[in-house]
This record gives sequence, C-alpha cells and structure tokens, in this order.
Amino acid sequence: MSLLCLGGPRRSTRSQGGRIAGAGKELANRMESQPSGAIELTDYAVMLRRRWWVVVLATLAGGLLAAVAMVVLPKSYESSAWVQVSPVNSTSGEGGKDEVNLDTQAQLVKSATVGQAALDAMKSNEPYVDAIERVEVEVPPNSQVLTITYGDETPQLAQQGAHAFAQAYLDNRAAQARQKIRNEIQALQAELRERGKELDRWASRAGTATSGSTEKVLADTQLQVVKNDIAQINAKLSPLNTALTNITPGEIITDSTLPESASSPIPILWLGSGLMMGLLAGLMLAYVRDRSDKYLRSARDVERVADLPVLLSLRGSRNQGEIGLLPARSRAGQSFHELCHSITATLGHGSHVILVTGAAGGRGGNVVAANFAAGLARTESGVLLVCADLHSDTTSRLLDLQDGPGLSEVLLDRAELSRVEQRSPELASLRVIPPGMDGELASDFLQRDAMAQLIGRLRETARYVVIEAPSTSAGADAQAIADASDAALVVVELPRTHRDQVTEGVRQLDRMGTAVLGAVVLPYQGRSTPPRRPGPGPRAPRPRPVYPQQQDDYGPVQQPAPPQPRNDQTREFPQIRTDGVDRDLGEPVWPKRGATLSDESSDRPGR
Repeated sequence: MSLLCLGGPRRSTRSQGGRIAGAGKELANRMESQPSGAIELTDYAVMLRRRWWVVVLATLAGGLLAAVAMVVLPKSYESSAWVQVSPVNSTSGEGGKDEVNLDTQAQLVKSATVGQAALDAMKSNEPYVDAIERVEVEVPPNSQVLTITYGDETPQLAQQGAHAFAQAYLDNRAAQARQKIRNEIQALQAELRERGKELDRWASRAGTATSGSTEKVLADTQLQVVKNDIAQINAKLSPLNTALTNITPGEIITDSTLPESASSPIPILWLGSGLMMGLLAGLMLAYVRDRSDKYLRSARDVERVADLPVLLSLRGSRNQGEIGLLPARSRAGQSFHELCHSITATLGHGSHVILVTGAAGGRGGNVVAANFAAGLARTESGVLLVCADLHSDTTSRLLDLQDGPGLSEVLLDRAELSRVEQRSPELASLRVIPPGMDGELASDFLQRDAMAQLIGRLRETARYVVIEAPSTSAGADAQAIADASDAALVVVELPRTHRDQVTEGVRQLDRMGTAVLGAVVLPYQGRSTPPRRPGPGPRAPRPRPVYPQQQDDYGPVQQPAPPQPRNDQTREFPQIRTDGVDRDLGEPVWPKRGATLSDESSDRPGR
C-alpha cells in the first residue's frame, strides 16, 4: 500500500477551480520532467514478475526443442589427419628449400579431382559435392602442415574419410609432379632427336669435304657444337629419369584415428543454446504480451496509459477478502486520512463537491467512496455522502445503514431529504443519503436538472459533499453528475480494469470541465449487488465483509466487532442536536428524528 503526495488535479476548466487548476499545472510540470510513458528499469522488473511464466515456458520450450533435436538429428563423428607438404623440385624430384603456398594447397584438398579419388578409395557412391561439404582443412600458423578433418555418421566412416582425403591429396600432388617431369623428359627427348639428325647431316658433310678446305673446317666445327648440345641434353635427362621414380610430395605425419565420441550434437552446447534462445524468445514474448495487454496490472500502468497520477494504491493479494470500512488506526485507514488531508489542502476553503466514480463496473468505487467519506468525516466536519450508484447497496452494507427510502425517492419526489438522511452506526459524524429502493425508476433522473439542483442544495448544507457515482463505463450518469462537481477521483480495480475504460472515463470527466484529482488503485472487489427491498418482520443481521489484515508500527490492528442484531427497525435518538460530535469531545449524538435538513443548517454561520 502506497500513498503519493497530491499536488493538484489533472486538469480543470471551471471558473471555480482556478486555484485547483494551478495546482494541477504544477503537478503536470513535475510529471513532464519524468514522462509516465518512459520505460524504466523497474518497469522491466515488474513486467518479469507479472509475466514470469511466459519466460519460464519459453525457456523450457527452448531446452526441450534442443533435447529433441539431439535425439532426432543424426550424430556426426569427426576424424583428422595431419599432412606435411613438401615442395617438389622438378629437376631432382626431391623437396627443395622453397616453401609451398598452403592456402592454395588447402583449396586443392577440396577440389573435385581429390574428392572423387577419395570417394573411389572409400568405395562410396556418394556425390563428391556432398562429401566435400563435410571436409574441413586448416593451416596451423608458421607450419607446412595441413589438418584435414572429415565428418560422417559413424566413427569408421569418419576415420576412413579423413585418411582417404589425405592420401588422395598426396597422390594427386605426386601425380601432378610426375606429369610435370614427364613433360620435361619428353621435351628433352624431342630436342635430342633433332640434335641427332643434325649431327648426322654435319657428319656426312664432313666426310665428303676435302681435307683442309673451308667446308671441312665448318663441318667439323658444327659437328662439335652438336655433340656438345647432345651431351648437355643427356645430362638433363639423367636426373629427370631418376626423379620420376623418386617423387616426394609430402607425407601423413599423423594418420586419422577412430573418434571416441560424437562431435555433433554436443549436449552442453546444444542445451545451453536452446535454453538461451528460449530465454530470449520468452523475454520478447513477455514484453510484447505485457505491452499488448488490454488490462491494467499496476499503478504504474495507470500513470503510463492515462497520464493520471495515482494518489493512493492499496496493494494486496488476490486471495484477500473484500475491503470493508477500514479502521481509523489501521495503516490503510491512515492512508485514506493522508489522502483526505492532501485533497482538502488542494481544494481550499469553502464547500466542495467531490465525485468518486469507478473506471469499470464493480464494488471498487463504492468501497473507496465510503472510506474516503469516512476519512473526511474523521478529519473534517460537515461531510455528506450521497450514494448516487442506485443499483448498488455496497455502501449501505459497509456503513450498516437501514433499508429504506433514499436518493431514488428524493429524485422521484416521493420523500424529503430530511426523511432519507441517515447516520452510520460505524461513524456518527458522517451523514449519508442512501441509494433508496426505486433505483430502476430514478436512474433516469441522474442526468436531469433535478440531480444538478439537488447537488446545489446539498452544497449549502455541508462543507464536503462526496458523491458516489456509477462507473463511467456503465453510462453517462457519472459524466452528468461531474458537471455539478468541483473535483473527481477515478477508482481503478486491478487487474479487471481495461485501459480504454480509464482513458475514456477521464476523457468524459475532462469534457465536463471537472478537475480530475487522480486515481485510487485497489485490488478487484467483486461485483456490486442491487439494493434489497424491505420485507415483513425484522431483518436478519447483515454478513460483515472480510477486512484485510492491517498492520501498524505496534503490531496487528484490532478489527471492529460485528454489530449485534436488532429486534426492530426503530432507533431512539437523543434530543440534543450538534454537528455530529459533542462539543466536549464526548460520544457521538444523533440528530432528532424528523428534523429537516434545512433545520440543521439554519444555525450554521454563512460561508
């Protein structure tokens, strides 16, 4: 339960409410510095408390989906082979000092030639395109080593695949080097044949030339040149022939082994990822669900949606009983007293009419009106409660009023005000006009001039006239009564009040120029019950509402004892008339039965 300091109403356009509007403007300025629509960290905490089940369900669903995926999806095993790559020297066929570009060699491992050769070695009919997708090649930094990893559904296939790709790569590299050497040998052999033919021509010319002639000298010289070329070609062919049978493209330094466990799915990784994804999805769903919720769940929601200050928040569990007339010394009762002090300080001197209406149908407006009027009666004098909710007897039950004529009969011109006004046995200083018995017939008069004229008459007889009106969602009765009121309190029952009901109710009151002081928030109090018509014979005692357990600084507050049943419908009152309480602060006394309302107010000094 919390009480917010009242600085003024929400808005007012009435000429009588200039001072009220000024206080409301000051409150509005304070609210603009911290917009009600802004989302704070506490709002997320409240949202998580309210929608925790969405987050929990989504998290569990994510973990469950991950567990199902681990069971349904096929397992994958991986095995790796480490291959040391050696540079191939075409002259000698052995490794040289030049390093090999391993990035290029890594791409060759996943080439179509190597892939098809590996599948042929594994005797697999799988397309090489699919097999290559399960091959990973890594190059450790500052090394001449390739790490070839192959994954498959069984450990045996994974081991065979890694070895097959490593060996196929080395075989392909050796075949390329061997083909290169063969090409060089073929080129040298072709050149050697040409030189042999040339050698035969020069030898023939040298044999036919005259000794000592110029032709003889030229033939012998060219013959020697050709012989030297043939010797050089033969010198090149010899190492190439040796290299052709001694090619070393590299070697498998660590062959693939049989994997002991599956590489995918990893239970910890999959379950953790599933839970995390479920948690994120749950947070998003909770946020969307909370923002799209049409019902108000907290006082913060009321401030954010309706831009309306919450003056009093009675927070309680949903399992607690209905709130009755709160004891004066209870914590909740003292909160109502603080609310009354704040409102009276805001309204100032003079007589005032305060409208109390609910944003949605229910007992909340009746409960707040009764406790608010009781708080005013305990702290101020001259308080009159008018039960204009003609279809509910909640206030009559809370204040233990007698069944009989009331506001309905006054509006129907069947009874005088002095005949229907009662004093509550629970609080003698509070004057009450009950709803009466003919609410169905009199409900139409709430929106006529008769009600406005009646409020004008009541304004002259009491300093504070508290009018308990039907909810704004039930019709235009509250809007019509607001036209004759100075200020209004909107009661919001959580979590049964729709956000549109609050905004529409405030809009109706604003249109009438009534200063909306703020909202009173309390748990849902149930539905209102219609007034009972009196039957023959003495009535049975009313069941008492269940009061919420109150706690103050000194321990639990003693609840009032239920009243004893009465044997008749009459009550004898002392003949001494006061304003409700003896001047010497003695026991409350009652006005003389039959005294008119004008008689009571005739001795009061003018305001």
